[in-house]
Amino acid sequence: MDDATATTTALLPNREVLLGYLEAAQRMGKIGTWDLDLVADTLFWTDEEYRIFGVSKETELSYDVFLECVHPDDRELVDSSFKAALSQERPYVIEHRLVVDGEVVWIKQEARIEFDSDGNATRAIGFSQDITEQKATEERIRLMAMTDQLTGLINRGQFRRRLAQSISLADREEKSLALMMLDLDDFKLVNDTYGHPMGDDLLQGVSSILTRCCRHSDVVGRIGGDEFAILVVHPVDQLSAGLVAQRILDELTSPMIIMGTEIQVGISIGISFYPADADNHKDLIRLADQTLYDVKKINRGSYDLYSPMAATPP
Repeated sequence: MDDATATTTALLPNREVLLGYLEAAQRMGKIGTWDLDLVADTLFWTDEEYRIFGVSKETELSYDVFLECVHPDDRELVDSSFKAALSQERPYVIEHRLVVDGEVVWIKQEARIEFDSDGNATRAIGFSQDITEQKATEERIRLMAMTDQLTGLINRGQFRRRLAQSISLADREEKSLALMMLDLDDFKLVNDTYGHPMGDDLLQGVSSILTRCCRHSDVVGRIGGDEFAILVVHPVDQLSAGLVAQRILDELTSPMIIMGTEIQVGISIGISFYPADADNHKDLIRLADQTLYDVKKINRGSYDLYSPMAATPP
């Protein structure tokens, strides 16, 4: 060995140092690795793999021990996916849940399967990565895309999707739906007089009232500005939907205290029914909007049910 080679060799970290770096990297990336010998039926886990699965290092590892850690609802999928990889039907790449100390943990797993000359699986070498934070972020983004950020109600797009889905379900079950379109009276005056922060607080207060006046099965959304929509799921009859509307009107007859100021606000409501008035979500919205327009023009601060005879031509 010449002097240059000796110097280079001396600078290389030893095996223990390299393993230390590897373990630190796995902790930072929340990635554990595993090695399953299918012939000897032995399973090896790195330290991070034990941590991710919440399993003591004294535990005698096996494939069954791994499956026991998997969330019960995901266990069949994980088992069938791994067996499909062993039979060379498809690669083993999967995201699934674990139950660790009573908490749900999301992980991503990938593995490379080794086969003998006869095509039999002999070994699986893979990794598990804790992606719980990533899943939580994805869920927050998903909810933000569906939610009105000011009031916390679902937004226009999500409300329309829920309405269309509810109509499909009601059609199969031969049930009815009531759609309310609601619009605050003189909301612009509140904004112009007291400012937008006061108007925002007012919208939040109204949202709370609408939610409180509905059942958990009903759907409340903010369509935009001072416009709201309520889907009354399977009302007993048209009268029961009208009672919900009247309850909302009664709640809003009392002044609201917003930022220490007493504010009186009214609301107008137009109601259409599935399947009595329309058999699709677009027409149902159009007819409820049409009825709301008539209420605001003729008798604002009240509600009315869609009537072909009384409706203003679109």
